Amino acid sequence: MNKRLKTLAACMAVALGCGMAVITSEQRDWNFIQAVGGLAVGEPQKLENGNYRLPLSCDVSGLKRVTVKPTTLNSALAVRETAYAVRGQTIRLWIKTCVVDARHNSAAPDVVLKNIPPGHYQVQYRNRDGGVTDLREIELK
Repeated sequence: MNKRLKTLAACMAVALGCGMAVITSEQRDWNFIQAVGGLAVGEPQKLENGNYRLPLSCDVSGLKRVTVKPTTLNSALAVRETAYAVRGQTIRLWIKTCVVDARHNSAAPDVVLKNIPPGHYQVQYRNRDGGVTDLREIELK
């Protein structure tokens, strides 16, 4: 019986640890991104499978200057997800953060753009309220 209790407790601890990133996940607004040092979008790179990698530079810890001087430090936050949506010739990005855990860190991962036709696109940052900030124009070749 004692062994079963220990096994159950261990399974619950693992499940809770894995679930904390989802439970504490929060989409961040542009004001937050600016407060932690900004966000830069690099040149897209075509991958062998026809998708594109869109390099991003953003660190939610507030320890690195990307485009502006950071004004906020967040030692307990990590990037859970960097997501995007395409509408016409616009790519909208957003970042979700979570509490730091073993699977996430403070640097935003690059975005892999899937099934997007070549062309010129405006890249924007999308806020929770639907407002956007223009970041740059890119060309997918």
